[in-house]
Amino acid sequence: MISKHSGVTLMELLVAIPIFAFVALGAAYMLSSSSVASVVNRDLLKCQIAVNNLITYIEAKGVAKDADGVISGCDPSGVLGSDVRPDDSPDFKATITYVSAEEVHAVTVTKGDVSASVKTYFLPTYFK
Repeated sequence: MISKHSGVTLMELLVAIPIFAFVALGAAYMLSSSSVASVVNRDLLKCQIAVNNLITYIEAKGVAKDADGVISGCDPSGVLGSDVRPDDSPDFKATITYVSAEEVHAVTVTKGDVSASVKTYFLPTYFK
């Protein structure tokens, strides 16, 4: 007597479920990794925007640092002002470092572990 039962046996399920779980865990790990990379890239882009905003602000105002070393557009601790930073987060901090005798400065903005830096030329008239 030949029986035509269609379906899945218990042994097939016991083999298929771990294989499916292994593939699903790999896919979940890849999605998680790309999500973290996306956040880092977003923060890097925002830091680059903030650097450009700060350089434009310095060029427009004509001042990079006051006598106390505080950068224009920042509070005394170096946090960018709301008119310079690219979003509402107060986590953006800025520094301007003198690089060489040709008035080259490095403008750096950091947000957490991410930072962006641009070396730029400021004329002496930008500083008071």
